[in-house]
Amino acid sequence: MLAKVIPNRSWAGNGANVFRQRVEYASRTASAILMLNLIGDCQDASTQMAFTAGLNPPIRAPCSHIVLCFHETERPSDDDLLSAAQMVLNEIGASEHQAILAVHRNTDSTHVHIILNRVHPSTGASLSLSNDYARLERACRQTEHRFGWPADRGRFDIALVNGKIELCPKPQEHWDRKTQERAQGLRPDGKAVREHHRLTNQGYLRNDLTANLRDFARKILKTALHWRSVHSGLKNAGLEYVPAGSGARIREIKTQRFMQANQLGAAFSFGAMCKRLGTFIPRSNASAGTAQVAQSGYREQINNLKRKQLRARIAVRVTLRGARFFAAQGLRAAMRESQNNEIKALKHQLTATRPPRMPEPKATHLERYRLVLRTRQSGLASRDDHTARRQDWMVAPSIKDPYASQIIKDTVARHQNTLRVDGNNGLLFARCDTKGRIVGFDRMLLEADPRAPIRETSTGGVCIIGPQPADTCLLVRTPFDAITSLLQVDGPTPMIVIVGNALSKARTAHINWLTKGRKIIINEDSFAERPDLNQQLNEMFPNAKLLTQAHAQKTVTPESQISNITDEYSAEGLKFS
Repeated sequence: MLAKVIPNRSWAGNGANVFRQRVEYASRTASAILMLNLIGDCQDASTQMAFTAGLNPPIRAPCSHIVLCFHETERPSDDDLLSAAQMVLNEIGASEHQAILAVHRNTDSTHVHIILNRVHPSTGASLSLSNDYARLERACRQTEHRFGWPADRGRFDIALVNGKIELCPKPQEHWDRKTQERAQGLRPDGKAVREHHRLTNQGYLRNDLTANLRDFARKILKTALHWRSVHSGLKNAGLEYVPAGSGARIREIKTQRFMQANQLGAAFSFGAMCKRLGTFIPRSNASAGTAQVAQSGYREQINNLKRKQLRARIAVRVTLRGARFFAAQGLRAAMRESQNNEIKALKHQLTATRPPRMPEPKATHLERYRLVLRTRQSGLASRDDHTARRQDWMVAPSIKDPYASQIIKDTVARHQNTLRVDGNNGLLFARCDTKGRIVGFDRMLLEADPRAPIRETSTGGVCIIGPQPADTCLLVRTPFDAITSLLQVDGPTPMIVIVGNALSKARTAHINWLTKGRKIIINEDSFAERPDLNQQLNEMFPNAKLLTQAHAQKTVTPESQISNITDEYSAEGLKFS
């Protein structure tokens, strides 16, 4: 769960206009709407909020627009989303303020829009949102804790103090990693790159640059002694280095696709290169595609007209010398209206001559996780938190894991809803709640001690492998025991439940719910190291069958020998080869 504040636009106004626009947008495609401290329906809400904002005329931006985003694996209900949004408002001290909560469910994401009136409806006092990113992050973490949802990665670490979530500064290792990532150019694509992809549907240049081509471009930029060598060297690779705004771009000469220069590394940003090579000297025959020329000419004509209008306003201001009489005010108003009409007419004229836009491409699965895949290719060690494991889970189907044997890959292919190969020499086991939402992941390394303790990034949910409609339920303690049971079963696959190393009240209730109406088998050897846990399960299920090994368990080596396990099991209604 992440919170984002949508900035106020200067052209949107600060009164009824901005409330109306945002309320209409939020309610237009909402699947659920909740109004707080308002009466009537959505059509009346913006008028009421604008009237309340009039109680505090000095406030410049009475409307605050907050969006709470949820990952596609979480799938909370509309009621949960609205309750979570209310909790966030309570945490930031806005429970008595007017607000509209609207749930949006798109193809790839679920989010809640909060249109908040910062002016109190009774006192007229304004709600301060200073340091809002930290306050909203704490509110999100507190809300996740109350709902039992896993915590997303944020700008701070968290600690639970007396039942309350407290934010803690990130350790030095975090900042060292950030420095290392910047040095390698691991940055998200900028708005201009995404817009170019949306308009042309040509793909992302950063994704299509091969490792050899990236290394060649880095070598050219690193060893260049002057700008001429930069241009001549990159031209051999079909690229060019061009300034853009306050930075620079690496542009493909043939297709005109581009990427930020600092995506090759922090040392190749425009500021760093100018500091080393001096003032930028452009390439004499620098290329520019038709679309770029047209767009540049469009902006240039608009800017030329605005500069001309500014000179006219300055001349009138000097002539009138700040006069406030009626004729002068009328002249200024007429000039503003005339200039606005001129700009609108010019934009309409230029828009009619611009090339048609390409249809907006639908973001593919890999495109949405392109930064994750780039980080993987960089060789940096992956993080070990819920967000990182969730990202690994989402890109797993497109990753070729050289460590997993074919029998493991076949097993994963049959149980992709709860088991995947993560591409980092490990297996990911998804833990779900009673509504089927993924609330955590366990990871088992394939080439380490498979019985080593597995750190849980979140404590909720239970991992299930196998068909849920199965008549038989097999209880095991570790993911390793679940895999070995899957590989040795001969006949109908049971529903295998991974109990874990502790039985909390919530997990006990979950397991009881899962096993209701099924035959229950407990793998006693799996709980040999935890007799207390085995005793708890026997008390919970006194009629359960016990699964024991016919032979002593051999010392288990890494994943390369998982498929060679031949221990025989015996239990009523369950056969193993």
